[in-house]
Amino acid sequence: MQDFETWYRFRLTKKVGDIKLHVKPGIRLFENSLVVKAILSDFGASYKVHKYFELTANYRYSRLNKYDVPFYSSQRLNLDLDSDLDVNTVNFSLRNRSQMDLDYRGWEFANRTKLSIKHDIGEGLAFFASTEGWLAFDGILGFSKYRFTFGLQADLAKRNRMAIYYRRQVLRGERVPTSSNIIGISYKLKLKSS
Repeated sequence: MQDFETWYRFRLTKKVGDIKLHVKPGIRLFENSLVVKAILSDFGASYKVHKYFELTANYRYSRLNKYDVPFYSSQRLNLDLDSDLDVNTVNFSLRNRSQMDLDYRGWEFANRTKLSIKHDIGEGLAFFASTEGWLAFDGILGFSKYRFTFGLQADLAKRNRMAIYYRRQVLRGERVPTSSNIIGISYKLKLKSS
């Protein structure tokens, strides 16, 4: 299968005391970016519990479009524990996420762990790599989904960033298990620096 997808995301954050609030609406297109795949919105809050650990609670409401089930509602609650460590020009980050998803199939519980490494090469360039695994609590042995990503990120003009990456993704927990090779380009614009 070959497909061209486009994902748009807007993020608004506001710090209130020691708590950071966020709203992240988005839309994802597939079928060569001609059909809506998902409309979603995240609402949440983060709190730095220690200089190396941040706790985030998030709620997501989505309208999803699949080939066999058009535009169904989905909800997600997740709790993340993030850790971040800089060693010279290398950043290591670890995220552990516990999530509950609810849609027409019922509840699904999973734990997701993501390890990321980013090396600042200099001149606004950085190499990054990550691996993430979903451990679903529904009888599937091992990871129900996993992905590996690596790429190159470049800081462009002020508050503009671009990245190109390769991702290998395997979905074992779906009705029709799939594996994908994804080549992606992302562009981020920060409207106001914090």
